[in-house]
Amino acid sequence: MTCSRWLTYPFSVAAHDRLDRVATIVYWTPEHRGGAGRGLAAAYEDATGTPWAQPLGVAHAALEAACHAVTAAGSRAGTAEVLAGLRLDTAAGTLDWAGGSAPGVATIPLAAGQWRAGTRPELVVVDNRRAPAVPVSGELLVSPSA
Repeated sequence: MTCSRWLTYPFSVAAHDRLDRVATIVYWTPEHRGGAGRGLAAAYEDATGTPWAQPLGVAHAALEAACHAVTAAGSRAGTAEVLAGLRLDTAAGTLDWAGGSAPGVATIPLAAGQWRAGTRPELVVVDNRRAPAVPVSGELLVSPSA
């Protein structure tokens, strides 16, 4: 079973510890891009006092793309043109609007993960076949937790 949207956030898992070992998609962790997101995650945790969450890396990537498009374009209309042909390495990986699944669409590869309960819930990447650049950090546990 996967309940991807609400399992994105560690506080959801902490509040429902009975969901230990429930699988979910993984679209960003601090370990993406060889650990390049560690600093971003640490800065977020220091500033907010809360754990990082997957949307952090994707939101940062969207801002990276927006900043690039605005600074590279000479006009508002030019911004749309820059975005339409943009291929950019970001915190979430390479975003490619020109070569995506449809014109103007950039996708990110998804890994498979599983939450582990504890004093601080941990998102473990258990399969990276569709996102080989994301390191696997544990095995899929299928037995009931003790």
